[in-house]
Amino acid sequence: MVSPSIPLAPRYHKSKFLGRTDLMNAIIEGKVMSIISNSQVAINKGSRDGVEVGMIFGIKLILPDMIDPDDSTNVVKGLFFEKGEAEISRVLDSISFANLIGKKRISDFPDLLQMTTIAYPPVDENAIIKTGDWIIRVGDLVVLKKWTSNKKQQENNTKK
Repeated sequence: MVSPSIPLAPRYHKSKFLGRTDLMNAIIEGKVMSIISNSQVAINKGSRDGVEVGMIFGIKLILPDMIDPDDSTNVVKGLFFEKGEAEISRVLDSISFANLIGKKRISDFPDLLQMTTIAYPPVDENAIIKTGDWIIRVGDLVVLKKWTSNKKQQENNTKK
C-alpha cells in the first residue's frame, strides 16, 4: 500500500522567544526513523524540535484517499487511525528514543474468546486496511498527543 502524500501540520521549532505555554500547545510531527526493538523506536525529532522526556506520541496509519464510486468528485483525504503510542524516554538534539506503550488486546483474555465467536461477512481482498498495516514501520507518522512535564512530576513528589 502506497502512503498518500498529505501535508503535515507546521513543524514546531523551539525558540528562546517561546514560553512554556507555546511548547505545551505545539504540534510536533515526525516519523519513525528506526525500530530499536519490539518495544522501542527512534523518531526523527529531538530537543531542537521541542521534544522532551515524557511526551507521548501517537503512531498513525494514514489511509489512502477514498473516492465515492457514485461521484468521483467526492474524495475524502487525510483520514488516519492510531497504530499505537510511544513515550519519549531519551532525547538528543535531532532524534528521540521512545518506549512503545502496550495495550490490552482481546487475545489477552482467552476465556472470553472461548465464549464468543465473531463472524464477519466476507470482504473484497482490496480492502484499504490490511492486517499487516497495523505493524509499526520506519516512516510511520508520529504526532504529539500528550505533554507531561517530568519537572512538574518531580515538584509534586518533593512536596509530598
